[in-house]
Amino acid sequence: MIKIAKYLRLSLEDECLQDESTSILSQRLIIDSFIREHEEFNDALTEEYIDDGYSGTNMKRPAMESLLSKIKTGEVDVIIVKDLSRFSRDYIELGKYLEKIFPFLGIRFIAINDNYDSKDTDGGIGSIDSNFKTLINDYYSKDTSEKILSNYRAQTKKGKAILWAPSYGYMKDPKDKHQFLVDEVAAKTVKKIFDWSLKGWSIHKITRQLSQDGDITPAERKKMLTNMDYKHKQKTGKDKTYRWNVSTVSRITRDKEYTGYLIKGVSTRKEVGSEERVAVNPKDWIVVPNHHEPIISEEVFNEVQSLKAKRPKYFKKGQAIDSPIKSLVICKHCGHKIRFLKRTDDIE
Repeated sequence: MIKIAKYLRLSLEDECLQDESTSILSQRLIIDSFIREHEEFNDALTEEYIDDGYSGTNMKRPAMESLLSKIKTGEVDVIIVKDLSRFSRDYIELGKYLEKIFPFLGIRFIAINDNYDSKDTDGGIGSIDSNFKTLINDYYSKDTSEKILSNYRAQTKKGKAILWAPSYGYMKDPKDKHQFLVDEVAAKTVKKIFDWSLKGWSIHKITRQLSQDGDITPAERKKMLTNMDYKHKQKTGKDKTYRWNVSTVSRITRDKEYTGYLIKGVSTRKEVGSEERVAVNPKDWIVVPNHHEPIISEEVFNEVQSLKAKRPKYFKKGQAIDSPIKSLVICKHCGHKIRFLKRTDDIE
């Protein structure tokens, strides 16, 4: 029996451009209609893979990685997409899969709107027309990146937050997806974190207490509110679970958005398609005051920052030791890879 993988992708760029033809629903309708119209697929088993909110400029997408793993184990015979750009906007990467990987594994690849079916080629991109389209897709992605960024900054400056989920403690307003409402469940935890910080508790102590109290974590709350998940869940034993960690608590204590500010553009991708991000000069950040209801007053926030600044620094940032067992030592409680840091000389 033929095993078909339907791959659908929608990026943030598509959402910003508000192109209805690229929506997940539209892609699903086109692919399902194509399958129904071809008798050879009547009894096929189909499985859907969706990357909603991921760029096509690289292959590091959750559903894509899942699909590729199924391909390697022989669980997929045919891949169907709406068009070539849904699979990848990187001309070289796409060509590698169509010219080498898929033919070697015996995978049939179909891009409906591009009228491309690898069954009708000798193994490769095929016609000059398809070749040209993939090249255009590659350049299109790079060319529109700056336009999308410019549009994003313009909308954000107007107070329209364009993001999948706001900071822990908030949720999107169902009447206006660009505005935030206080999430009372998580907001209680945020207040606890700042209250304990004012009492002089260390980040480690707060983290332990949150875990003992069973407070819902940001990752878990995000999953509940948006049905979206992080790629890397922390694990405890054999069961996947959500756990509080020091970096999460520290980040919450530094997040000024809890005082009602919308702050975006603090980092940017190093280049189109890159996973690496670089810091943006604070003077170029987008800061919108009075964007949403504050959970923490500015006075409390500033006092916590002052207390944090007075605490002794036991480790210098960036002083990680390049140990030969780096990435091999894992915490038995939370599953995190343990880093080795060089201690400073000014420990009291």
